[in-house]
Amino acid sequence: MELEKILDGLKGFDSVIIKKVKTKRLIVKFVLSEIAEVQRLNEVEYSVSVVKGKRFYSYTFSGEEELDKIITGVKEGFNYTVESDIVPQLTENDGEVKVKEDNAELRSVIEEQDVSFIDSVLAKSEFPSSGIVNVYETTTELMTNKGFKGTETRIRADGYARSFNGEYSGQWAFFSDSLKEFNETLKKANEFASITGKVRIDDGKYNVVLSPLVVANFMVFFADFASAFSVMTASSFLAKYKKGEKVASELLTISDVPRKGRIAEFDDEATYTRDKEIIKDGVFNSLLFNNELAQIFGEKSTGNAGLIYPIAYSFEINSGEQSLDSLLASSKEVIFLNNNWYTRFQNYYEGTFSTVGRDAIVYYKEGKPQGVAGRIRISDSFPNLMKNVKGLGKDKYSVRWWDAPIPTISPYVYVDGVNITKAW
Repeated sequence: MELEKILDGLKGFDSVIIKKVKTKRLIVKFVLSEIAEVQRLNEVEYSVSVVKGKRFYSYTFSGEEELDKIITGVKEGFNYTVESDIVPQLTENDGEVKVKEDNAELRSVIEEQDVSFIDSVLAKSEFPSSGIVNVYETTTELMTNKGFKGTETRIRADGYARSFNGEYSGQWAFFSDSLKEFNETLKKANEFASITGKVRIDDGKYNVVLSPLVVANFMVFFADFASAFSVMTASSFLAKYKKGEKVASELLTISDVPRKGRIAEFDDEATYTRDKEIIKDGVFNSLLFNNELAQIFGEKSTGNAGLIYPIAYSFEINSGEQSLDSLLASSKEVIFLNNNWYTRFQNYYEGTFSTVGRDAIVYYKEGKPQGVAGRIRISDSFPNLMKNVKGLGKDKYSVRWWDAPIPTISPYVYVDGVNITKAW
């Protein structure tokens, strides 16, 4: 009812988009296998956007505000706008959509603050482990002056565990509709932490196996590269390519999967979302478009608005046929990267970047672990990594955590000839 009242108070604009996101969240923080804090949060975020001619204004806020104050704030803010070359364009969609996921397990965890399962899993951990588990129910409402009314409620759990074995460590993460995945997350973190011994790695080119955690971190940046806005502003290495050109190994397919991932039914311009392949069998297939960027590029919206700036919802990388052991034995020397951080780009147009390995960075020789290499840095480019993918794991993992906030379904990825330097 409140969205209708806001809409009613903003007559006279060409387009009005009102979005409300309400989240009930339980955050469980654990330190050295002991639950240290449990927080229950109720969050509300609003976004009201209006368009008239070539001018637009967006008003965002968290918490509750009086409706009259919202309407007045939007009208007053619009008075300070100037004409823009790009303005949001609503889809002519007057449909009504309602999606409500029912998940008794996770809803009970939120409502009852029931952390017994998490506690029981931590009690079985081989090594002391620290991390966070989030359980949340998110309801998104979108209403436009074109008649569209959309409501979707999703319930998910995500989190990570970092296990410590003296000076060695391992990490894993998960994104799921069940807390059962936390058990597997802790097992894998323990497994990687169990690899011990030290080995020195000299600077040079190495064949590497990237874990799904590393891939998910890279996908945060790939989301920006795949946005039509980044290509238009030449801040993406994909700006060099045309649709249909080869940009990666024929083994590699990268898709945005809002439907398969059950992330979003509609975007911020009331366009229905769809799964799409950005790179298919190594070939550049599609950017991410909203209505206004699609018009500029002579394309159709892919259902990825983001007003002005198209966004990704969830990524999936295709699987291959090899086990992890097989990938690690694919060449005489292989470096396995369990985790990474400090990913920084030197040149977005070239895709050149560096990232520092973290946790179990293991040097393998003839398929057998020789020891942990410590802090090493990948100093290379996204185009090189994508073109040199030579193997994919047969198993895929769904991960999300604070350093990889876009849900990503990925196998282990084997890459040839990656430039490695010592971080410190």
